[in-house]
Amino acid sequence: MTSIRQAYRCGGGGDCRRAHPEGFGSCRGVLRLEIMGLPAMLEAPDLHIQEGQPTVLVVDDEPTLVALVRTMLWRAGFTVLEATGPEEALRIASRTPHVDVLLTDILMPGMNGYELAAQLRSKRPEIKVLFMSGYRDRAILESTGVAVEDLSLVRKPFTQYTLVSRIGELLADSRPSTSNT
Repeated sequence: MTSIRQAYRCGGGGDCRRAHPEGFGSCRGVLRLEIMGLPAMLEAPDLHIQEGQPTVLVVDDEPTLVALVRTMLWRAGFTVLEATGPEEALRIASRTPHVDVLLTDILMPGMNGYELAAQLRSKRPEIKVLFMSGYRDRAILESTGVAVEDLSLVRKPFTQYTLVSRIGELLADSRPSTSNT
Protein backbone atom coordinates (compact mmCIF):
# COMPACT_ATOMS: atom_id res chain seq x y z
CA MET A 1 0.00 0.00 0.00
CA THR A 2 2.91 2.37 0.58
CA SER A 3 3.78 2.17 -3.11
CA ILE A 4 0.20 2.98 -4.05
CA ARG A 5 0.11 6.00 -1.75
CA GLN A 6 3.40 7.23 -3.21
CA ALA A 7 2.05 6.88 -6.75
CA TYR A 8 -1.08 8.87 -5.92
CA ARG A 9 1.01 11.59 -4.27
CA CYS A 10 3.08 12.01 -7.43
CA GLY A 11 -0.11 13.24 -9.07
CA GLY A 12 0.47 15.77 -11.76
CA GLY A 13 2.85 14.20 -14.19
CA GLY A 14 6.04 13.48 -12.25
CA ASP A 15 7.87 10.23 -12.81
CA CYS A 16 6.02 8.14 -10.26
CA ARG A 17 7.81 4.97 -11.27
CA ARG A 18 10.82 6.07 -9.23
CA ALA A 19 8.64 5.87 -6.10
CA HIS A 20 8.40 2.09 -6.48
CA PRO A 21 11.05 -0.54 -5.85
CA GLU A 22 11.98 -2.82 -8.75
CA GLY A 23 9.31 -5.48 -9.31
CA PHE A 24 6.62 -3.89 -7.15
CA GLY A 25 3.47 -5.97 -7.19
CA SER A 26 0.51 -3.68 -6.68
CA CYS A 27 -1.90 -3.69 -9.60
CA ARG A 28 -3.63 -0.55 -8.34
CA GLY A 29 -0.41 1.42 -8.39
CA VAL A 30 0.30 0.30 -11.95
CA LEU A 31 -3.23 1.10 -13.13
CA ARG A 32 -3.10 4.62 -11.74
CA LEU A 33 0.20 5.21 -13.49
CA GLU A 34 -1.15 3.86 -16.79
CA ILE A 35 -4.04 6.32 -16.72
CA MET A 36 -1.78 9.26 -15.93
CA GLY A 37 0.59 8.41 -18.78
CA LEU A 38 -1.73 6.70 -21.30
CA PRO A 39 1.07 4.53 -22.66
CA ALA A 40 1.48 3.55 -26.29
CA MET A 41 0.14 0.03 -25.60
CA LEU A 42 -3.32 1.57 -25.42
CA GLU A 43 -3.02 2.70 -29.01
CA ALA A 44 -2.60 -0.68 -30.70
CA PRO A 45 -4.25 0.00 -34.09
CA ASP A 46 -4.43 -3.69 -35.05
CA LEU A 47 -6.97 -4.27 -32.26
CA HIS A 48 -9.61 -1.96 -33.70
CA ILE A 49 -13.04 -3.59 -34.03
CA GLN A 50 -14.25 -3.24 -37.63
CA GLU A 51 -17.90 -4.35 -37.68
CA GLY A 52 -20.25 -2.01 -35.83
CA GLN A 53 -19.47 -0.90 -32.36
CA PRO A 54 -20.22 -3.62 -29.84
CA THR A 55 -21.34 -2.25 -26.48
CA VAL A 56 -19.51 -3.39 -23.35
CA LEU A 57 -20.78 -2.68 -19.84
CA VAL A 58 -17.71 -2.51 -17.56
CA VAL A 59 -18.32 -3.08 -13.84
CA ASP A 60 -15.73 -2.90 -11.08
CA ASP A 61 -15.74 -1.34 -7.63
CA GLU A 62 -12.38 0.29 -8.39
CA PRO A 63 -13.02 3.52 -10.39
CA THR A 64 -9.42 3.70 -11.58
CA LEU A 65 -9.67 0.29 -13.20
CA VAL A 66 -13.01 1.18 -14.81
CA ALA A 67 -11.41 4.28 -16.33
CA LEU A 68 -8.43 2.31 -17.66
CA VAL A 69 -10.62 -0.41 -19.17
CA ARG A 70 -12.90 2.24 -20.71
CA THR A 71 -9.89 3.77 -22.45
CA MET A 72 -8.62 0.40 -23.66
CA LEU A 73 -11.98 -0.60 -25.11
CA TRP A 74 -12.88 2.81 -26.54
CA ARG A 75 -9.58 2.98 -28.40
CA ALA A 76 -10.29 -0.47 -29.83
CA GLY A 77 -13.63 0.71 -31.23
CA PHE A 78 -16.12 -0.42 -28.59
CA THR A 79 -18.97 1.59 -27.16
CA VAL A 80 -18.36 1.54 -23.41
CA LEU A 81 -20.78 1.90 -20.53
CA GLU A 82 -19.26 2.03 -17.08
CA ALA A 83 -20.41 1.32 -13.54
CA THR A 84 -18.54 1.29 -10.25
CA GLY A 85 -20.82 -1.30 -8.71
CA PRO A 86 -23.48 -3.89 -9.49
CA GLU A 87 -26.48 -1.73 -8.54
CA GLU A 88 -25.31 1.06 -10.84
CA ALA A 89 -24.75 -1.52 -13.60
CA LEU A 90 -28.34 -2.76 -13.26
CA ARG A 91 -29.65 0.82 -13.51
CA ILE A 92 -27.54 1.51 -16.60
CA ALA A 93 -28.59 -1.75 -18.26
CA SER A 94 -32.26 -1.00 -17.59
CA ARG A 95 -31.94 2.31 -19.49
CA THR A 96 -29.80 0.97 -22.33
CA PRO A 97 -31.47 -0.72 -25.30
CA HIS A 98 -28.57 -3.04 -26.13
CA VAL A 99 -25.51 -4.42 -24.33
CA ASP A 100 -23.37 -7.04 -26.09
CA VAL A 101 -20.92 -7.89 -23.30
CA LEU A 102 -20.88 -7.58 -19.54
CA LEU A 103 -17.28 -7.28 -18.28
CA THR A 104 -17.46 -7.55 -14.51
CA ASP A 105 -15.23 -8.08 -11.54
CA ILE A 106 -16.09 -11.23 -9.60
CA LEU A 107 -15.73 -10.02 -6.01
CA MET A 108 -17.40 -6.70 -5.21
CA PRO A 109 -19.18 -5.33 -2.15
CA GLY A 110 -22.89 -6.06 -1.93
CA MET A 111 -23.48 -8.22 -4.98
CA ASN A 112 -20.80 -10.30 -6.66
CA GLY A 113 -20.22 -10.52 -10.40
CA TYR A 114 -21.95 -13.90 -10.72
CA GLU A 115 -25.13 -12.53 -9.15
CA LEU A 116 -24.97 -9.45 -11.37
CA ALA A 117 -24.57 -11.62 -14.48
CA ALA A 118 -27.51 -13.81 -13.45
CA GLN A 119 -29.76 -10.79 -12.93
CA LEU A 120 -28.81 -9.27 -16.28
CA ARG A 121 -29.21 -12.61 -18.04
CA SER A 122 -32.73 -13.02 -16.67
CA LYS A 123 -33.69 -9.94 -18.72
CA ARG A 124 -31.11 -10.26 -21.53
CA PRO A 125 -30.30 -13.92 -22.15
CA GLU A 126 -28.20 -13.04 -25.20
CA ILE A 127 -25.63 -10.99 -23.24
CA LYS A 128 -22.09 -12.37 -23.25
CA VAL A 129 -20.24 -12.30 -19.93
CA LEU A 130 -16.52 -11.97 -19.28
CA PHE A 131 -15.43 -12.02 -15.65
CA MET A 132 -12.24 -10.38 -14.43
CA SER A 133 -10.34 -10.91 -11.20
CA GLY A 134 -7.00 -10.14 -9.66
CA TYR A 135 -7.35 -13.03 -7.21
CA ARG A 136 -5.27 -16.10 -7.99
CA ASP A 137 -6.61 -18.26 -5.15
CA ARG A 138 -9.30 -20.59 -6.53
CA ALA A 139 -10.90 -20.96 -3.09
CA ILE A 140 -11.58 -17.21 -2.91
CA LEU A 141 -13.06 -17.13 -6.41
CA GLU A 142 -15.11 -20.27 -5.88
CA SER A 143 -16.44 -19.06 -2.51
CA THR A 144 -19.40 -17.67 -4.45
CA GLY A 145 -20.36 -21.15 -5.65
CA VAL A 146 -19.10 -21.14 -9.25
CA ALA A 147 -16.21 -23.24 -10.51
CA VAL A 148 -13.44 -21.14 -12.07
CA GLU A 149 -13.02 -23.52 -15.02
CA ASP A 150 -16.68 -22.88 -15.98
CA LEU A 151 -16.05 -19.16 -16.50
CA SER A 152 -14.94 -16.87 -19.25
CA LEU A 153 -12.28 -15.18 -17.15
CA VAL A 154 -9.52 -12.64 -17.73
CA ARG A 155 -6.97 -12.23 -14.95
CA LYS A 156 -5.91 -8.79 -13.73
CA PRO A 157 -3.64 -7.18 -14.61
CA PHE A 158 -4.23 -7.63 -18.32
CA THR A 159 -3.09 -5.89 -21.47
CA GLN A 160 -5.34 -4.23 -24.00
CA TYR A 161 -4.52 -7.00 -26.46
CA THR A 162 -5.59 -9.73 -24.02
CA LEU A 163 -8.81 -7.94 -23.08
CA VAL A 164 -9.88 -7.08 -26.62
CA SER A 165 -8.99 -10.58 -27.83
CA ARG A 166 -11.09 -12.24 -25.12
CA ILE A 167 -14.07 -10.00 -25.84
CA GLY A 168 -13.65 -10.65 -29.57
CA GLU A 169 -13.73 -14.41 -28.91
CA LEU A 170 -16.97 -14.04 -26.95
CA LEU A 171 -18.58 -11.95 -29.68
CA ALA A 172 -17.47 -14.38 -32.40
CA ASP A 173 -19.04 -17.30 -30.57
CA SER A 174 -22.63 -17.44 -31.87
CA ARG A 175 -23.76 -19.89 -29.21
CA PRO A 176 -25.39 -18.44 -26.09
CA SER A 177 -22.76 -18.28 -23.35
CA THR A 178 -24.66 -20.23 -20.70
CA SER A 179 -21.67 -21.52 -18.75
CA ASN A 180 -20.70 -18.09 -17.42
CA THR A 181 -23.23 -17.81 -14.65
